[in-house]
Amino acid sequence: GAGLYRFVGGNQFVFVGAGNGDYAPVIQLPLPERTDYYTARAGLHSRVLGELSGEFQQTVHDRNLFSSIGDQNNGANLVGIDWQRQFSLNGKPSDLNLTVRHRDADFDTRERIYASDFARNFMLPGETIPFSNELWMNFGSTLTPVSAVTLQPHAARVTYENGTESNSGGVAGAVQLSDNATFTSRIAVTKANRDSTDVHQQAEADQAGGEIKWRFSNRGNIGVGYDFDRRTNTYTDTTQGTRFNRLTVTSFLAGEQIEYELYLEDSLSRDWSRSLTRNRLALTSERSLGRLRLNSTVSYQWLNRTSSSENALLARADVGYTNSRKRLSIASSYLISEETRNTRGITYIEVAPGQGQFRLEDGRYVPDPDGNYIEVDEILSDRSSVRRGEKTFLFNKAWDILTVRLSSNVSEELLPTGKRSPFWVLPFWTDESQPYLFYSRSYNGDIRILPLRAGHAISMIVSESQQIRDISGSRLGREDIDGSVTLRQIAGETYFNQTVEGFTSRRNEYYSGGGDVDGLQASVGVTQHVDEHEVSGGGGYRRATSGSDGKARTFFVTVGSRLRLINRGDIRGSLELYSQDITGVTGVLPYWLTEDRYGKRGAIWSIVVNYSVRGGVRINANLSGRHSDDRGARIYGRGEVVTTF
Repeated sequence: GAGLYRFVGGNQFVFVGAGNGDYAPVIQLPLPERTDYYTARAGLHSRVLGELSGEFQQTVHDRNLFSSIGDQNNGANLVGIDWQRQFSLNGKPSDLNLTVRHRDADFDTRERIYASDFARNFMLPGETIPFSNELWMNFGSTLTPVSAVTLQPHAARVTYENGTESNSGGVAGAVQLSDNATFTSRIAVTKANRDSTDVHQQAEADQAGGEIKWRFSNRGNIGVGYDFDRRTNTYTDTTQGTRFNRLTVTSFLAGEQIEYELYLEDSLSRDWSRSLTRNRLALTSERSLGRLRLNSTVSYQWLNRTSSSENALLARADVGYTNSRKRLSIASSYLISEETRNTRGITYIEVAPGQGQFRLEDGRYVPDPDGNYIEVDEILSDRSSVRRGEKTFLFNKAWDILTVRLSSNVSEELLPTGKRSPFWVLPFWTDESQPYLFYSRSYNGDIRILPLRAGHAISMIVSESQQIRDISGSRLGREDIDGSVTLRQIAGETYFNQTVEGFTSRRNEYYSGGGDVDGLQASVGVTQHVDEHEVSGGGGYRRATSGSDGKARTFFVTVGSRLRLINRGDIRGSLELYSQDITGVTGVLPYWLTEDRYGKRGAIWSIVVNYSVRGGVRINANLSGRHSDDRGARIYGRGEVVTTF
C-alpha cells in the first residue's frame, strides 16, 4: 500500500499510482558472498553400548567480500551426538534412543536440519530459531511391558540463549484387545516460555487422541478415531490460541472404503468461539476385472466459518487396460474439483549451469538444453473460485510392422462464468474458448512403420501444446504445433535419414519470445559406425515467416562424431555451419524465427567428454560455443568430478 506498482508476474509490474501499489523501482546492488563448509562424522557399534555416532559441522559465512570487517568471527559450529540401543523385551523388539545437538546461531547449513513442524511442535516464537544459540535434546523409547501392550514414551527439551526454552513429552501406546481388535492412543504436553528483563511470555499445547479398529472379516474392518489439540500463547499483547476436536469413522470392505470426518475448530481472542466446522465424506474404490483396473475417489466437504460457508468437491478416477500378449495398453485418469485457486504467473529461476532449459540472452529467456534457468509457476495474490479439471489419456499399440502411440494431457481451472460440456470426458475434447484462470493442454501422436535396426523406416510425429493464463483480467496465451515425417534406411553400418518438419507458434508477449511464426524445415543426414565409434554429417534448409512480415531462410550443414575412450567413456563433438537471409525484422530478432541463430553467417559447436577413472571417479566436461558475424563469440564451459565412496 505504500508503493507505485503492482506485481503481475513474469518480472512485470503495472503502474497503479502512488499509495496504491506494493512495489517501488529500487535498484539493489548485490554483494559478493562466500560460505565454506566442513563436516566430520564418526560412529561406534558395540553390543553393550549399541550405536553411538557423532558429527561436527562448521560454516564460515562472509556476507560481504568487499569488506574486511569481521572476517575473523564468521565461523559457526554444529555438534551432534546420537545414541541408540536395541534389545528384546517379552520377546518383542524394543529400543532406547537419545539425540543431543548444539547449534550456533550463525550456523549456515546447506542441508535441512529441522523437521517441517519443529517450531510449532515446541511452541516457539517465529523469530527464535535463526538468531540464538540452540541446545536440543530428544529422548524416545519403544517398550513392551506385556505381550499385548506396546508403549512409546518420548521427551524433548530445547533452549536458546535469548531466554526461550520449551519442554515437550508424552507417550503413545497400542493395546491388542483381541485377535481382531486393536486400540491405539497418544498424549503429549508442551510448555514453552520466553523471559527477558521486562517480559515474561509463555505458551502451552495439549494433545490427545486414540483409535479403535475392529476387523470383522478377512476383507473388512471398521475404525473410530478421535483427536484433540489445544494451543495458547502470550507472545503478543493478548492471549491467543486455537483448539480443535476431530472425529473420524472409517470402514473398509473388499476394495471399497468410506470415511467420515467431523472437524471443529475454535479460536481464542477473549473467550473461546467456534471459527470452523467441517464435515467431510470420502469414498474410495479399487477394483480390477481381468486386465481392466479401476481406482476412484470421491470426496465432498461442507465448510462453515464465522462469516462464510462453502462446499468443495474432489473426485478422481484412474482407468487402465493392459494386454501384454497383444502389446496393447490404454490408460486414462480424471480429476475434478471445486476450490479456490491463486493466479499463477511465469518466472525463471537460476540453477547450476547445464541443469536448466533456458539461458538469459538480450534480456530474454531463450530455450537451451544446456542452460542455467528453469521456467516455473509463481503464485500471485489474485484468487478466484474455479471448477478444476484434469485428465490424461495414453494409447499404445504395437503390431509387427506398425506402432501407434497417442497421448493427451489437459488441465483446466474454469472460472464461474464458464461452462464445461459433458463431452469433456472424451480424451481429446476440450474447449479453449471458455474463461479460465489457467488452462494447459498437450496432444502427442507417434506412428512408426516397418521396424529397422535401432529404429523404423518411417516415423510420423505430431505434437500440439497450448497454455492460457488469466492475469489481472488479461487473457495471455501461447500455442505451438509441430509435425514431422522421417524416412530411415540402413546399408551395412551406414544409416541414412531424411526429415521434413512443419511448425507453427503463437505467443503473447508475456511469454518469452512472443510473436507468431510459421515455417518448414527439410534435412538429410548420414551416420557411419566404425567399430564402437561413430561419425555423422548432414545438412538442410529452413524457411520461417513471422506475423510482422519477418522472413528468414537458413541453409546449414552439420558434422559430428562419437569416440569411445578405452571402454571407460566417450567424447562427443558436433559442429553446425549456417548461412541465412533475414528480411522484414525490426528491433530484437525473434529466436523462434531463426531457431536461435544470429547474423547472416555463423557456427554452433559443442564438445562433451564423459570418462570413468578407476576407483569410482567420473569426469564430465562440456564446452560449447556460438559464433556469428553480428556479435562476439559466446563460449560456455563447465566440468565436474564425481567420486563414489
